[in-house]
Amino acid sequence: MKHWKRILFASAAGTSAVLFLKGKKTAGFLAAGTGLTALAMEYPEAFAEVRSGLPSALRAGSMVKLAAQMGRLVMQSRRESYDNMPQEQGEV
Repeated sequence: MKHWKRILFASAAGTSAVLFLKGKKTAGFLAAGTGLTALAMEYPEAFAEVRSGLPSALRAGSMVKLAAQMGRLVMQSRRESYDNMPQEQGEV
C-alpha cells in the first residue's frame, strides 16, 4: 500500500465531516487532527512553511490560552444546560 498516508487523511477528513454534521464536535476535532497529522507527515515542507507564516504570538502560547478559554466556555455552557434542566416533580 504505497499511499497509506493519503488514504488515512481522506478517511479522517470524511469521518470528521460526518461527526461534525452529527453534532459530535469533540470526536470531529479528534478525527480532523488525525487527518492533519497524516497530511503533515506526507508534506512536512508545506507545514513548515505554514507554521513559519503564523504570527509569533500565536506560536508563543496564544493557542494554549485559546484552548483554555474554549474549555472554560464549554464547561460554562454545560453547567448552564444542567441548571436549566427540568426537575422531576417528586424531588424535594
